[in-house]
Amino acid sequence: CPLCADEVVEIRREQASYDLFPAGGFSLRDAVRRIFANLVVQQAQPVLRDVQPSTGWPRQYRAEANDLSLHLSRADNGEIMLLGIITSSDPAKTLNAFEGMAVDLYAAPGPLVEGSNASSAGRGIDKVTSPLFSTTIDEVGNIFFEEVPPGNYDMILHLKDQDVVIEGLTIDHG
Repeated sequence: CPLCADEVVEIRREQASYDLFPAGGFSLRDAVRRIFANLVVQQAQPVLRDVQPSTGWPRQYRAEANDLSLHLSRADNGEIMLLGIITSSDPAKTLNAFEGMAVDLYAAPGPLVEGSNASSAGRGIDKVTSPLFSTTIDEVGNIFFEEVPPGNYDMILHLKDQDVVIEGLTIDHG
């Protein structure tokens, strides 16, 4: 039939111009998994009269086989330093497995934008701002940010095969 013949011609024209493997279609950065770390709840401490309640530091986080311990410390000049230690419960990872990996600290809500990319609990990440602070993990898993002003922060650890996101870091100089 004439209509079918026209459709066949149109289909062949489309197939001839269709690119099965478009250039630039794959981005390694987009392929990296994003994992939101969970705060590991510490055991309850007894409440004592005339003792101020804890501010929640140090904090322990877990993201799959990775464990992160975050601590606040005061420098000689009175500024707050944010210190971290990352380890893995994966027996295949050596002590220096995280060496040289980037860690960024953003002002909250930072790069976390609702609905941009599917992730746990419907959250997603887009880089909409530059990090306030950046550092790299040293040979034994230490993370060190100097002179962090009071505020609310989100941290992203850019590991080899995943980005680990830690939300809601509140730092005050109290």
